[in-house]
Amino acid sequence: MGKDLMLVGSIPYDTAEDVFRAIGPKLGEYLPFIPDGEIGDRLYWVNRVAYRVLHGHPDIETVQRPLTIGGVEHWHGEGDEGLWQFRIKRGIDKIEFGDPGWRLGYARDAINSYFVFKTLRSESVLSEDIKFQVCLPLTASACYRFLVDKSDYPALQVGLTEALHHEVATIFNHIPHEDLVIQWDCAIEEDIIERKLKETGGLTQEVRDVVEQLFQPAQRLNEHIPDNVTIGYHACYGTSGGWPRRGPDDLTGAVLLCNAAVKATSRRIDFLHLPTIKSKGPT
Repeated sequence: MGKDLMLVGSIPYDTAEDVFRAIGPKLGEYLPFIPDGEIGDRLYWVNRVAYRVLHGHPDIETVQRPLTIGGVEHWHGEGDEGLWQFRIKRGIDKIEFGDPGWRLGYARDAINSYFVFKTLRSESVLSEDIKFQVCLPLTASACYRFLVDKSDYPALQVGLTEALHHEVATIFNHIPHEDLVIQWDCAIEEDIIERKLKETGGLTQEVRDVVEQLFQPAQRLNEHIPDNVTIGYHACYGTSGGWPRRGPDDLTGAVLLCNAAVKATSRRIDFLHLPTIKSKGPT
């Protein structure tokens, strides 16, 4: 089998050490790289962006937040119930984020998990040739689903792309390049593409335009990543509400996504991950 197995992100353990000790000895010989399991807040994927970054921003209004059945505050919600919802305040045409490189929390988590990774690798819990995988949402995946009015997205796209750009720089400035893998997660991009394909009845120019717009941030996000850092894209059907969140009839949407990612990224891309689809069986 060689190094042909890939783990795309979340692994349900409490700590990075738990993940590495559970997965490394059993699957390490098959893995070219290993994630930290998207532990802590990241276990609920971009809900952490809603809670830690968008909620409370002076230029963003929180319209709805997750609550328990009893009405107690609850930061991540369950599936689509009580989803975070935001609106850009009137008169604001660009959202900006302070503390560049640290504001989103991804760099801090990656640096902390990498310390555990290199420690366990030095103890031979992990194989010596395995790399450390950092999973990040592309811009639309990080925020689009939370917007009440989708026309607010352009006001958020540029600033959030910049925040992600600096977050990546912090990561590769603190983790050796030859050890580092950046995976861009594209669940919401995939969702938007599939919906547009269904809405327009097929591969129209309107669909192509939407796909191109979704991947405009990719050039900015990758242009500064050193050549000896491994990067790739993960097309995802999503898990919110159960796996898979959607099951299209074919891979048209995923192929469009991956092609757009390649086109929008000027540097080398090392891997693309496409989800499989469920067979409908005999008709």
